[in-house]
Amino acid sequence: MSQTKIKVIAANASFTGSITKLIPASASLAVELNVATLDRCSFGTFRNDSSGTTGSLTPTQEYTGDIILNHSTVLEGPISSFHVKSTSKSPVIVYYTDEA
Repeated sequence: MSQTKIKVIAANASFTGSITKLIPASASLAVELNVATLDRCSFGTFRNDSSGTTGSLTPTQEYTGDIILNHSTVLEGPISSFHVKSTSKSPVIVYYTDEA
């Protein structure tokens, strides 16, 4: 069984891996401060090879529009990669089991 790890991904940054869920890092109830925006998200699976240095993506859907995550939103995986929009008001907390 894989161990779940957590990272915070800042605005204008990407993450690739075996992602189980995404949530905004800001817990502010002020609407203008609690919004994390993704501008690219690949839904599907990620698997590292035996060396752990490269991985393969099997996306089932590539989405390049804005996905808005407010303080009460959880985006569930499987997600293989995402990018936080440069104008996002909040970083994103990523829960994952493997990364590229």
